[in-house]
Amino acid sequence: MLSVKVEAMLLKHYKLILVLSMALVIFLGLSVMSVRPLDLSEGLNPNWWEIIHNVEIGNGYKGCETSYFPSCKLTSQETAMREPLPVLMYALMARLTGNSPFALQFQQVLYNMLTLFALFFLGKELRDTTTGLLAAIAWVTYLPVLRVEAHLNGDVLAALLVTTGVLMFVRAVKRGYLKDWLGFGLLFGLAILSRTATMLVALALIGGYMLCLLWTKRKAAFTHTIPIRKILISLSLLVFTVSPWVIRNWIVFGEPVIGTTLVGYNLYRHNSDVTVEVMPHYVGSDQATVEIEKFIVEHPELMTPLNEAQVDRIYRDGAIARIVSYPEEYIELFIYRLLPLWFNIGVLEQYGKSMTFLDYLIVFQQLILLILFLYAVRKGDRFTRLIASSILVFMLSYMAVDSQLRYLLPVAPLVLVIGVFGLTKFWPWLVNLFELLVSLLRFERI
Repeated sequence: MLSVKVEAMLLKHYKLILVLSMALVIFLGLSVMSVRPLDLSEGLNPNWWEIIHNVEIGNGYKGCETSYFPSCKLTSQETAMREPLPVLMYALMARLTGNSPFALQFQQVLYNMLTLFALFFLGKELRDTTTGLLAAIAWVTYLPVLRVEAHLNGDVLAALLVTTGVLMFVRAVKRGYLKDWLGFGLLFGLAILSRTATMLVALALIGGYMLCLLWTKRKAAFTHTIPIRKILISLSLLVFTVSPWVIRNWIVFGEPVIGTTLVGYNLYRHNSDVTVEVMPHYVGSDQATVEIEKFIVEHPELMTPLNEAQVDRIYRDGAIARIVSYPEEYIELFIYRLLPLWFNIGVLEQYGKSMTFLDYLIVFQQLILLILFLYAVRKGDRFTRLIASSILVFMLSYMAVDSQLRYLLPVAPLVLVIGVFGLTKFWPWLVNLFELLVSLLRFERI
């Protein structure tokens, strides 16, 4: 627990601290925007902006990226390479502001600010006001967010929706109200439409909750009776929320696509060298170009007018064939991917960039967070371990395909709130260490 004085101070001024935290989120966001203003013509933005702009002008959900889909210029260019909700939200902002890059970039700052408040209420629901406040402060100081604000993406919106979805889940488990279960289903349905892998977080929470109820013999954070009807209603709302996207893709591609059509491409690209005796590493864009060109030679049908779902299937089949043929090498690569996923180690170098002071600071921050996270899970209650297990499932899904730190962002608020649990348990030691250092500096007798 925190010291009595510190906790009293936080509780007394928590509203002011929240307002100042919100102001700091805006300040840091504007700072990023001034240093790295959004350029819609380069970086990670072109395939995002092409789809957004086509939606905005009424040309449909279309886009063509030949590095992903070699023959897309020969097709109608109907796409599913990006999840729809961030695209629709950006398109709405673009329409309202006349394609203002500033407004599009600031939209992400607003998502981060809302995530701060969601994280506060989640920490408060799980423990107390102090925990919620510390979690909100942790989000303000979470450096990886600053990197993703420099380009268009769906991760910041997904982080907001996952945080609010988990908040509804905790309330539903504690109180059993149908409205909270409905909130969980709706919010995670929207999260899936922002980042497909968040579906695994929702399923892990539900599955873990039911297992806990079946396993436990005594009442604690959970009740004995499994609310099957409410859970089914919640999951039905989740499916209903996602279904328009799946149906649209079924009509366009002739088969249902739940997430995006880039899974096959990424699975092949990042496992293309599993047969080569080299150290596991992140596959950058230059190497990816070479590997995809080789794959096209082996599969000339990729240069015929195939739709994205068909291309995705060819990539998947090719990747799975390699993985099955070299399982040991794949397992080594799978384990290695924890480094770029948690620390972003080895990613920038593959794009011809060097790590900056900020990148090294992020590595240090992630290391401290990992220690606090693991300590909190070891000492935590069922809620802590249940949320941690959903984070683990989410991480494993990316380690199986492709990983870098920005992919962790949708569950980063959950990592932070658990890390705060660890921090509060370490706090007495930190206070004693601080007092010891002060005594030494003052040359007092110890």
